[in-house]
Amino acid sequence: RGYRVRTAARRALIAGNAAYDQRAFTKAAAHLGRYLSRHPADTRTLHKYADAQLRRRPPSGSNIQQAVNALEQILRQNPAEAEAAGKLIDLYLLVQDQVSARRIAETWYSAVPTEPSARRALVKTLIAQGKDDDHAKAVERVREWLTASPDEPYLLRLEASVLTAPNQIEQARAVLEGLLDRHP
Repeated sequence: RGYRVRTAARRALIAGNAAYDQRAFTKAAAHLGRYLSRHPADTRTLHKYADAQLRRRPPSGSNIQQAVNALEQILRQNPAEAEAAGKLIDLYLLVQDQVSARRIAETWYSAVPTEPSARRALVKTLIAQGKDDDHAKAVERVREWLTASPDEPYLLRLEASVLTAPNQIEQARAVLEGLLDRHP
């Protein structure tokens, strides 16, 4: 019995990868899902499964939910996984779930606090919530990071983008001019 189950899982992986390569995403998702039911910790296949679910046509809410579940599984195993965190944040923002997007961004940032993309994602999700308190937190975070690393150009650009969100154009212009002065 165990041999048949392992063989079926291996065949499902082979068929799923072949279907994915042929861009038959509905078949790929079905086969990869069968394989993942036996091997839920295979992050490479989880990525491929999530991608196949998102590329299925016509798109449906259940496909998106399956992709979200796969990406969440990856992040449970490795909270510092940049590709999964970035995709998941974008998906949550796409479906207007700012709270979940912020949860993922905060977890990612906690795992790798010096990673520029994690910092940008955290600020993006704070701004996406659209509350003045959250916007103030975003500005505070960026300035805190700037205090620790004053010559990081991406932080200065991030500060300028945060300031333009609530139409603080003059402050943003001053930040960008400072960036150009420091990094011609």
